[in-house]
Amino acid sequence: MDMKSPTDSGQSRQRPLTPDAVAECLEVSTATLARWRCLETGPDFVRVGGRVRCRGDALDAFLAAGENKVRRRAS
Repeated sequence: MDMKSPTDSGQSRQRPLTPDAVAECLEVSTATLARWRCLETGPDFVRVGGRVRCRGDALDAFLAAGENKVRRRAS
């Protein structure tokens, strides 16, 4: 699966990402992100004025952690 970086859509890494933007990058639904937040298995998030946001570096860290888990053994 080809994951998009938050900057691919023109988003600045300094600006917190909305759940819609994160869901698009990960190719999952916003409901899946909400479930991951409850289970504490998704990317780290913050609440800004009561709204859920994700920092670009938190999304990058989440993706990097996943890369380590899916490496295949050499044949």
